[in-house]
Amino acid sequence: MNPRDFLADDYGIEQSNKIAPRDFLEENKMPNESLAGSLVKAPFRIGQDVAKAGMTALKNIPGYYQSAQSEVPGLFNTLMQHPMHAGGQALAGLGELGQSAFNFPHDVANYASNRLNLLPQNINEKIQMGRMPANTQEQINQTFGEPQYPGEKLLRGINRNALNLMGAKGIASALNPLNLTHTSIAKNVLNEAANMQKKYSKSYGNLWNEAKQKGFENLAHVPYKIDINNLSKYTPTNRLENLQDFIKNPNNESAHFAKSELLGLQRELKRKTTLTGGEKKQFNAVNDAIDVLKDNMLKDNSGKVNNGMMQKYEKMQKSFKNEALPYRVKAIKKFQAGESTPSELVNSLSKGVFYAKRGSAHPSLMIRKNILPLLGGAAGIGSLPYIYNLLGNNASRQENR
Repeated sequence: MNPRDFLADDYGIEQSNKIAPRDFLEENKMPNESLAGSLVKAPFRIGQDVAKAGMTALKNIPGYYQSAQSEVPGLFNTLMQHPMHAGGQALAGLGELGQSAFNFPHDVANYASNRLNLLPQNINEKIQMGRMPANTQEQINQTFGEPQYPGEKLLRGINRNALNLMGAKGIASALNPLNLTHTSIAKNVLNEAANMQKKYSKSYGNLWNEAKQKGFENLAHVPYKIDINNLSKYTPTNRLENLQDFIKNPNNESAHFAKSELLGLQRELKRKTTLTGGEKKQFNAVNDAIDVLKDNMLKDNSGKVNNGMMQKYEKMQKSFKNEALPYRVKAIKKFQAGESTPSELVNSLSKGVFYAKRGSAHPSLMIRKNILPLLGGAAGIGSLPYIYNLLGNNASRQENR
């Protein structure tokens, strides 16, 4: 059985901006049904829907079998004869998977409103406004085309339904109430922060080694171009540790860390509405030092930049800014230092720069922010085991907040 079926086909939840019709809501909702009454009936309604989806899947088995007889053998021939077109269909399936994954929280809200009566319809309509546009499917087809050769429907469908192929337990793990606790989300964030650190340490390390092997390592002439006097005069010593290290060991790696340090000072000074005379001198010295470091990295002895390595460096900087830098926010640093609780950390990360850039990398954080408050906070977590159990796993009903 497709474990998402009872969230989709039978109740009008498609890969679009459409909302299940109101007559469905009226058909299934008793007059003036209270939230408590809906909570009591929710597990029974979910059970009915899972059973109905299972029966539909059983009825469709003969059709699946007939399609498989032509699609499976045809796929191998198509991969040999039309590899480019087949590859496009595989990518199209991945695009549809991304669309489905993006819309999944909206599907949950839709189901909670139109079937379980746990979410007010007016709130659900606002949530549905955030769905991926309906023309996304058209854009995917325009980019990759539609299946033309035998087996391409199967290839595209495998990628599109990757979440379903995970099985009930895989889907259930995303709804595990224990994964939605403050402590669990905080742990997940710290683990991802460590992963990002490892990822970029390795990437940058490989680049510095490549520069050293190609003879692009000596930056001994650069420290003399930096206004270290004004920087030292107006900047605390502990804010110039990386710059001092560069002056002692002038190479691409130390230049990179010195530049990062100075960029932090630059951002702080830019945020000030007015600068004192000393701060203006500091600001100018910081800007000049950043430019000097940037202009002299990855150059040979004749002053020629290695364009290939510079492109790698600039690409890494851009992705680092979006993927890794958000994990250096003050809220995470405070939590790591034992100065805040898991709930304080999660509340802080549920807004601002971190949520804008990395919220999608932490589904539990997004669900806790957008869905659980609408289901009644703690009650929302408490009701999730019903869904979790029905999808094939014995989740604990313990509410560990």
